[in-house]
Parts: sequence; C-alpha cells; structure tokens
Amino acid sequence: MPFGLGTTELLVILGLALLILGPKKLPDVGRTIGRGMREFKSTMSDIEDVKKSTIGQVDEIKDSLKVDLTGDAADDRARPKSKGASTSEPGARAG
Repeated sequence: MPFGLGTTELLVILGLALLILGPKKLPDVGRTIGRGMREFKSTMSDIEDVKKSTIGQVDEIKDSLKVDLTGDAADDRARPKSKGASTSEPGARAG
C-alpha cells in the first residue's frame, strides 16, 4: 500500500474525509487532487528531460575541450625545444 498504510488505515481516512467534506464535495476534492498529482508528475518529467539534455550538452562541451586541449598542446609538449637551430626544422638557417 502507498506510504506504508494498510487497508484499515485507508478506510478510516476515507471515512473521515467523507464525514468532513460530505458526499457532494468528496468527488470534486478527489478530482482536484488527481489533477494536481498529474500536473506534478508532468512537471517532474519535464525537469528530468531538461536535466538530461543539459548534462548531454555539458558532456559534449567537455569532450570538445578535451580534443582542443590535447590536440595542439600535446604536440608542443612532445617536441623538445632547443636553443640552437636544427637543420631538420623547416625554415631553419644553417650557420
């Protein structure tokens, strides 16, 4: 049962609601509560969709930054820099 309530507890709650609200208002209150719960579920679903979309966009941005950072920067670190000119480098002057 929902919220850990047994059958007896639910019957007591429904009986009290019937006594307090009366037989004319009880269906309207139930309908209103049902609509509110449906709207709440719909809103939570929308929020979850936006969350998933945002996380996907953040992951794409992170991946693109990893490519940019590891692309050019890795080549610069792998190539040792020397003070003298090397003849193997294009455009280097000998002498």
